[in-house]
Amino acid sequence: MYYNFLLLSEMTTVQEEISNSVSSNNPVEFISWVAGILALIITLIGLARKLWKKFKKLNASNNDLSTQIIQLKEQNECLTQDLVNAQTAGNTALTVKRNIDDLLARIMKKCGALSGSVYVKNKNDDLGLVFLSILPQNDNTSRIRGKNIPFSSVAGTCFKTQKSFISPNIKQDKNHYTGADALSGYSTENVLSYPVVDNHTTIAVVQLLNKKGNFVDNDIVMVETYDAELRKNILEFISDENNYIILNHLRKSNSITSIIMFCDITQSRMLFQEFNTSHAIDMINGYLETVCGIVISHDGYIENYVGDGMLFRFPVTTDIDDSLINALDAAFEIESIFIKAKNDWSRAGTLLNSIYSRITITYGFIYQSLVGHKQFKTRTIAGEPVNLSIILNQELPKTTNLIVVDEEIQKYIGQNYYINEIDSSLLVKSKSYTKKAYKITKSER
Repeated sequence: MYYNFLLLSEMTTVQEEISNSVSSNNPVEFISWVAGILALIITLIGLARKLWKKFKKLNASNNDLSTQIIQLKEQNECLTQDLVNAQTAGNTALTVKRNIDDLLARIMKKCGALSGSVYVKNKNDDLGLVFLSILPQNDNTSRIRGKNIPFSSVAGTCFKTQKSFISPNIKQDKNHYTGADALSGYSTENVLSYPVVDNHTTIAVVQLLNKKGNFVDNDIVMVETYDAELRKNILEFISDENNYIILNHLRKSNSITSIIMFCDITQSRMLFQEFNTSHAIDMINGYLETVCGIVISHDGYIENYVGDGMLFRFPVTTDIDDSLINALDAAFEIESIFIKAKNDWSRAGTLLNSIYSRITITYGFIYQSLVGHKQFKTRTIAGEPVNLSIILNQELPKTTNLIVVDEEIQKYIGQNYYINEIDSSLLVKSKSYTKKAYKITKSER
């Protein structure tokens, strides 16, 4: 506002001077008029410069803020993935890894390195090394967290020879593994490699990257002062194979044996034909809330919603029987609740008679992971039992209430239930997962 007022004042003054000088035809006044024009131009230039400086300052602040937001999102993504893995591997493994991350950060700071890594041997010996820790945590490093580093690399050479060394110009080193740089977009210039050895056996390699100037022998001495702490934490981590889940490198151990249940309502669109959208959604939400409460009361977990369908998981630790009893009890209780809810809904509309409940129960190994865009990832489960439960549910008849199990579950069904095989002609896509499926009803015995 101040600049606008100043500019307006200058323009008014000059306009008056022009008017006076033209009317008087006085050369002195004309010169004054020209001087006024020049003064106005100088003022405008000065204002433009001030505005441009303010704009650049605001733009720089905005860029800094955007960078901070991106970094926070990347750190959040790493933390979220660690939390998902910790559910399987346990909090102890996550704590040990955090200790190693902290040690690496301290070493980097002491030595003036811009980035650093701690490698351990892959459980599959022929695959080389894997990242136990990699800093800083950002989009570039997240791309290579699960990357295997070959033994022919600089880190591999350090691992095999058990010798510390400095690579002042890593790009000229024939053992430099360029795959990590290519994947991450990072440019490695100089490297310090340090082996962590226990009882004559290499258990890890610490690498520091890109020190301004270059690394010196005193930096190796500095890393050595942290050797005992590193060795203690790394030994604790690698002593349990399941801890490798945190590194996303032990896929089989990352699998969880579970019973999967998928519940769906057929022809639920009829609710929206009989009631307004808001009321229909309230009815469905009330039913879903009741169903979820039943599952939780039987030690099940809510995994996902698919429209008016729900995906649940019942973990199996050592014995499937207890988990299967929980799942079946929950299924029959859900079916009973649905019948009651349907009766209540049907009082308001005849079309609701065509709505039915379908529940499919499957068994096998599933995986927990994060999926989605890096700005918004969601924890989910995946695996053949999940696929089968959803596909089988879609292929079942839509004219009656059904509780159906796959071939694996059927093997463990006790005498408290009647088992009837589903017509195999109904199984199309689900046949790639199971040869047979069975309808389960309660026995009166």
